[in-house]
Amino acid sequence: MNMTNSIRFILIGAVLLVIGVAVPFLMILGLLDAGFLLLFASYAASVGGLLFGVVGAMLYVRERQG
Repeated sequence: MNMTNSIRFILIGAVLLVIGVAVPFLMILGLLDAGFLLLFASYAASVGGLLFGVVGAMLYVRERQG
């Protein structure tokens, strides 16, 4: 893998984390109806974003060392 892949992982993780925070915030403001599927998708985006970010950081460090 080259360094652009690790940066891409980190950016995808950041976008997913922002979505995972923005959706519940919009629910609190009353702009979105809080349904089970939307809540679950928001949680999945947060967890997925965290995993993508951690994997991207590990790849970045591994590529910089090698």
